[in-house]
Amino acid sequence: MLVLSTLFVLLLSYMCNCASAGCGGSDCESQCEDYKWYTLALQNWCDGDEWSIHGLWPDYSATCYPESCYDVEWEDVSGSLEQQMMTYWDWCSESTESQQSGWEHEWEKHGTCMRYYEGDEFSQSDFFNMALQAYSQVSSDGTIDAKCGEPNEHGSCYSICLDLDLNVIDCPSNGITNWHRHKHRFNHMLNITRT
Repeated sequence: MLVLSTLFVLLLSYMCNCASAGCGGSDCESQCEDYKWYTLALQNWCDGDEWSIHGLWPDYSATCYPESCYDVEWEDVSGSLEQQMMTYWDWCSESTESQQSGWEHEWEKHGTCMRYYEGDEFSQSDFFNMALQAYSQVSSDGTIDAKCGEPNEHGSCYSICLDLDLNVIDCPSNGITNWHRHKHRFNHMLNITRT
C-alpha cells in the first residue's frame, strides 16, 4: 500500500509540474494558465537612451499570472536571434553566460505558459521572436513613448499591455505594476549579479 500511495503522489506531482501552470501573485483562480493578455515589460538597467525588453508575460488578472508551466530543456540562443536579443533584450551583462541565464529565466518562467494558447510546439525561439515582434511594433508606433516615457536610470516600465494577438490595449488594472512585478525584477537582478 505504501508503494502505491508513493507512486500516486509521484504521478500527481509529475502531472502538476508538466500539465498545469503554477500561479504567481495573489487571488489566483485554479486555471490561471487561461491567461487574458500579455504585459510587455521593459527595462533600462543599462542606463541607455532606449528601453530594452525585460520580458513578455502572460497575465490572468492584475494580481495573478501563470508561471513555470512546463519543464523544458534550455538551449542557448545563438545566431541572428542572439544578435537581435543582444540589441533589444539586453541584461547589461559583461558575459554571454549571464545574458543567456536571464533569457533562460524568462523562457522558463513566462514563455512556457504560452503553450496554453500557442500549442505544444511553441518553442523558446517562438517565444523570443514573439517578444521581439511585439517590441518592434510598440517601438515604431509610439506606444513606448506614450506609456513609458523617456528611459530613466535603472528604470522599468510595466505599462504596455497586449491582447493575445499582440495588439496594444489598455492595461486592465494598475495592479499589474504592484509588488509581484517589482519582486520579480529585483530577484532576477540579484541572480544576474551573482553570476
